[in-house]
Amino acid sequence: MEFERIADIKRLNFIIKTLQQYLPQGAEVLDVGCGNGVISRSLGANGFNVKGIDISEKTIAKAKSLNTFSNVSFEVCSAEQLVASGKKYHAVICSEVLEHLNEPDKLLQTLHETIHDSGVLIVTVPNGNGPGSFL
Repeated sequence: MEFERIADIKRLNFIIKTLQQYLPQGAEVLDVGCGNGVISRSLGANGFNVKGIDISEKTIAKAKSLNTFSNVSFEVCSAEQLVASGKKYHAVICSEVLEHLNEPDKLLQTLHETIHDSGVLIVTVPNGNGPGSFL
């Protein structure tokens, strides 16, 4: 496990447990705003096929350099670009991303278009009580 903070570990465990509960083994998962890919790699270690996307070339380069899983890939891409491809996923993860956007509702609408009808969307945001919230 790459996370050290308890809050991050709890968030990751929630995501993994939820996906394991609702998705078949080998399900395809999209990690939007994946950053350095820590969640994507953790999901890959748990048997999911994961595509991590982020608009930052720097973070995707870092994610690729840290990745050792054949079932995990990373790409510099916006969610809007992905929708244009028409690809659908069993689950979409959007963790600690919405709070950085001016219009988060637009991203949520876009993400809805990338999920299978019976798919799962997991969104997490800071609750305002963490150490970073006071800085």
